Amino acid sequence: MFDHNPVTRYVFDLGDIHVLQIFADTEGEFYEPDGHAVIAHRVACPVVVEPPATVPVAEVRAMAFDAGFDDRRLLAEDPDEIDGFDSEAAHSHAWCDKVFGVPIGANIDPAIHDSAGARMRLVLELVSYDDWFLWALFGNSSWTELELAIERG
Repeated sequence: MFDHNPVTRYVFDLGDIHVLQIFADTEGEFYEPDGHAVIAHRVACPVVVEPPATVPVAEVRAMAFDAGFDDRRLLAEDPDEIDGFDSEAAHSHAWCDKVFGVPIGANIDPAIHDSAGARMRLVLELVSYDDWFLWALFGNSSWTELELAIERG
């Protein structure tokens, strides 16, 4: 969930996680589970883990958020019944880099489960990182388990 105010400040509730780092060897078979890693820093940290020397670091990019859209409404039984729902705008917003919401892409399984069998929610989705793969990070309700799915888009 996020809150926004007139200065567009967003607050994301990730429990005790302060920083998430995702590493992938994009020269190898990074889409396989042993080709990538997710590190969750659970204490405030002035520095983060350096990537292995063989892994080039991608340029840091900021994510832009469009206020007012919540693509979880795409899951509603009849989204047209929701007051003010703009189906075309919601679908356009759904297919973008985002935090939370609904995983988009035919090859991304939206029903990822944790070790207790509970459904995990989408934490982060990157559709513009590369031209071939969709990146989706899922987490359980207590943020103790994270799973990265990288699938051909």
